[in-house]
Amino acid sequence: MQVLIEGKKGRIGIMPSFEDTPQVINGREQLYNYLRARADNAIGPVQPTQGTK
Repeated sequence: MQVLIEGKKGRIGIMPSFEDTPQVINGREQLYNYLRARADNAIGPVQPTQGTK
């Protein structure tokens, strides 16, 4: 969550901060749960639906 909020500079690129992006910050728990499920192979590859702005 800290990287999502603050961003991070790494060896191969930069993860921007999403601190000022309410859509991302408000959905951070859902994002975490999705990534955790993918890492645990609990769900297979899926094509996310396009959100509305």
